[in-house]
Amino acid sequence: MAVTPPSPISPWAVAFCVVSFDIELGQKLDSIYPPNVEFGEDEIVQVCFNSFPDSNMGIDGGLVYFFRIKRTRMSHEPSSAAAKKKSRMTTGQRYYYAYVYFTQKKDSRCKRGYLQKSLVLITKRPYIGLYKKVVKNIGHHFFEFDHAAPEADGDTGSELLQTCFNNILRWYTVLFFVHSNLLE
Repeated sequence: MAVTPPSPISPWAVAFCVVSFDIELGQKLDSIYPPNVEFGEDEIVQVCFNSFPDSNMGIDGGLVYFFRIKRTRMSHEPSSAAAKKKSRMTTGQRYYYAYVYFTQKKDSRCKRGYLQKSLVLITKRPYIGLYKKVVKNIGHHFFEFDHAAPEADGDTGSELLQTCFNNILRWYTVLFFVHSNLLE
């Protein structure tokens, strides 16, 4: 396997989403990082809907799982260019893969008595084992900071997502079927 230097447009990650459950509104998107990522309305609805497990009875702490959603548009491209490019996409390229760290913690300030939030890592790659480990590690730390305690000063959770995303952007692109010495 050979590696190539990282690109500003990473094949490894598209965005982080923070989704919360509001008893009156249902699932709602709290934030996206990086903020300039553009998803279609249908994609956002799918991410929000699927970011909470079917059953969370007895979950206290974190739960990690994944799902995929069909891409409705190519971000950062005009709709006509996106349509042409989409028609040439392979089956694997037509989907986003979402890796979720869901947390439910007792919180008397919430109407149901629980804080329910999910951190979602959106990618174009179906590397389930890798991304589940990544989102579990990031999600655990993310919810230790101000997103688990809204009254905390600063925006440590957003800073963590920014740092993690920028680190993922620096991952090298792996070229399969090409032999290379990774220690060079």
